[in-house]
Amino acid sequence: MPSAMVRVVLPDGSYIMLFPHETMAQFLPVEYENSRTEVLISIGVESADDVVAIIEKVEAAGGTVTAPPMEFNGFYGAGFTDLDGHHFNLLVVPKS
Repeated sequence: MPSAMVRVVLPDGSYIMLFPHETMAQFLPVEYENSRTEVLISIGVESADDVVAIIEKVEAAGGTVTAPPMEFNGFYGAGFTDLDGHHFNLLVVPKS
């Protein structure tokens, strides 16, 4: 996890990632403007195979893959947008 990110752990074990604008820009497939609010929804999965399978389903459903399955910043994942343009990423989250 890049040092600029902060993980806020929720009671159920899920978490919210907080990071500065400069770091946010690395994860979005479009030019990030500091003057607007942007949300990137991350979904944790168990394996790289899960990432690939979900991306295949997203494409079949009409979503747009913005980052193919790959290793990035110490995580394996992929990115996509839904039909309304909302940004998502899939990440294999290591068990801590």
